[in-house]
Amino acid sequence: MTNCPNCKATLSENTQTCPHCAADASWWLAREGEVFGPFDFATVRFVLADDRATLQDLAMIGREGQWQPLGELIGEEGSAATGPTIAPVASRAPDEPKTEPRYRNWSATGWLVYVVLFVLVCAGAAGAIIWPIHARVSRENAAQAAESNLRQIGLALQLYAHEHGGRFPLQGKWDEAIAHYLPDPQVHRTRVRGKEESYWYNDALAGGEPVQWNNKARLVVAAEPGALDEPQASPPRAEGFLYLYADGEVRAHPPGEAFGEVQPSTARSPQQ
Repeated sequence: MTNCPNCKATLSENTQTCPHCAADASWWLAREGEVFGPFDFATVRFVLADDRATLQDLAMIGREGQWQPLGELIGEEGSAATGPTIAPVASRAPDEPKTEPRYRNWSATGWLVYVVLFVLVCAGAAGAIIWPIHARVSRENAAQAAESNLRQIGLALQLYAHEHGGRFPLQGKWDEAIAHYLPDPQVHRTRVRGKEESYWYNDALAGGEPVQWNNKARLVVAAEPGALDEPQASPPRAEGFLYLYADGEVRAHPPGEAFGEVQPSTARSPQQ
């Protein structure tokens, strides 16, 4: 129980406004240069009992009140209250270290900002770990599938030539021309360099020439991206880049090693 600072009416411990004169009866505490409140008298009792404030700390009742030591206010309230008085809180020994936790209120906005920042930091750390692993695994999977893809491209080119008078597709449209001969229309694309791109196609074999050559075992038809770059790029595997030859074979060659020929040895087959 406490008294209203204006009309001196007896108030319950859980009220902060006088029901008789509507005066502000909230309690305010000052400690270590910070002001805490508003509290009701029951909260002040709890703060004292929990050793979060001392009788020497400054306090006032109402926003227009006067700052006084908390012990004096409690003494005045206790003498006028009809309920039990508050037992004094034992002071600390001079040589005992002060470890009182500060009593402050966390707003909902503060907690929300804290949670959002924590989630963002965790997401950023997870992304920094997972993204490089995902990119490496994607390149490794593409490198493992490259040999099968090149063999399917070679078979599709042979089927196309068989249905088009023994001629390979035109330059620039070879991937569209053989798409419906492939089990998956995207087989002619790969991600061995981390981005999706088409396999290299030998344009010297395009343009309507017959597809019978004397150097099929050495004639390169298609290859992985970067295999014929100058300077040659880093290969996606230790064995080197994969090359598709006119005889249907797929072989790997490391950078710097002779991989075959890009020009057919004959431009036209004998006329039937």
